[in-house]
Amino acid sequence: MSAPAGFLVVRSVDPDRSGDKGFQHSRYSGVDRVPPYPADDGNGQHSVEDYVFGDYKNEATNLIPSFDSALRLHYALSSGRHNYEIIFCCEDSDSDAVQRIERNGLKIEHLGYDVASLRGDYWSIVGDFARSAWASRFRQSLNEFGLFRRRVDAEAYLKEYREQGEPDSDSPFDVVYVVRILDRRESTG
Repeated sequence: MSAPAGFLVVRSVDPDRSGDKGFQHSRYSGVDRVPPYPADDGNGQHSVEDYVFGDYKNEATNLIPSFDSALRLHYALSSGRHNYEIIFCCEDSDSDAVQRIERNGLKIEHLGYDVASLRGDYWSIVGDFARSAWASRFRQSLNEFGLFRRRVDAEAYLKEYREQGEPDSDSPFDVVYVVRILDRRESTG
C-alpha cells in the first residue's frame, strides 16, 4: 500500500523544548505535532474539535486533502497560544504532488522522510526514536531536521523496528516524505 498524500497543520517546533518527546534534533519537523485533543489551549478548543471531528480530514487517509482547507485550519488554530505550520506528506520527494505544490507558486522546504502512523494518531517512530542498541546505526542517516535523508533508510528502519518487536511495531506505519509550506498564499492544491 502506498503512503497517503495530504496536508497537516502541526505545531511549530519550540527550540526551547526540543528535547521533549524524545526529539533528537532541535529542528525535528515530522508529523507527530498535531494539536492534542482535547486542546491544551482554551482558545483553540473549538478549532481542534473541528480538526478532529469536522470536515477537514479525508476519512480514508486522515490527512487534509487541499491546501485551502489546511490554510483555513491554520488560521483558525493560530488564534490560540501556540504557533502552527502547514506540512505536506506524500510518498516520495520527486512525487507529482510536490511538484504540483511548487507549480502553484508555494515555497516549500524539503524536510525528509518520516515513519509515522498517519491513519491513526500521527505517532512518529522517528520523532520518538527507538532507544534500543539496534537503532543506533540508523541515527547517522538522519538529516538536520531529524528525519531520514533517503527513503530506503526509512524503510530499513521500519523493517528493523518491526523485526525487533518494538512498541506497537504492528501499527500501520507509513514512510512519508515531508515538506514544510513556507509561503501560505491562497492557492488551489
